[in-house]
Amino acid sequence: MVNKRLERRAYHEAGHAVACHIVRLPYGYVTIHPDENSLGHMRTRLRKVRFNTNRRLRDKERNDLESNIMALLGGFAAEKLLRGNVNPGVSPDEWRMAYHFTLYLNYKRFTREVYLNWLFERIKEWLEIPCYWKSVRKVAHQLMVNRKVDRQTVRRLIESTLKKSNSEMSRWKKTRRQEDMKEFRKGLGSLPSGRCSR
Repeated sequence: MVNKRLERRAYHEAGHAVACHIVRLPYGYVTIHPDENSLGHMRTRLRKVRFNTNRRLRDKERNDLESNIMALLGGFAAEKLLRGNVNPGVSPDEWRMAYHFTLYLNYKRFTREVYLNWLFERIKEWLEIPCYWKSVRKVAHQLMVNRKVDRQTVRRLIESTLKKSNSEMSRWKKTRRQEDMKEFRKGLGSLPSGRCSR
């Protein structure tokens, strides 16, 4: 019988690893061994974002910021896909750190929260892609067996799944584009017809 808490922890850490792979952040080992600060963790190096309140973020800085946030939220996204709910209380530091990164944007609080939720949905959608979800499952399974997985093994597990799934990814993208076009057309149908009068 699978220990549900252990499984949830393994999927959480595997979600971080695959999210880091997606956004191309360097990562090290992944473990579900508890320590004084957490129930498990992944060694990673987040990108530095220089903070300057006198100017807007440049594109590269914004991309780095979003990569950091999505890597931090990858664990919660994997939990959501596994169990249908998220418990930020399990890893409040990760959620706080992700929120802290939004402070670089000089937005109002409500806007920052919306932005954070959008990035959460964005990484969740990436992890929903069948080949990435298979990668999460493989890494999580390896974690449940060994408790700690090194960087090379994590990378090998993810890349082997992605190589096998290229055609699956193409089918998913095509289906996704078709669904997006249906939604777009439906939205166009709800617009008033005729010319706008002034």
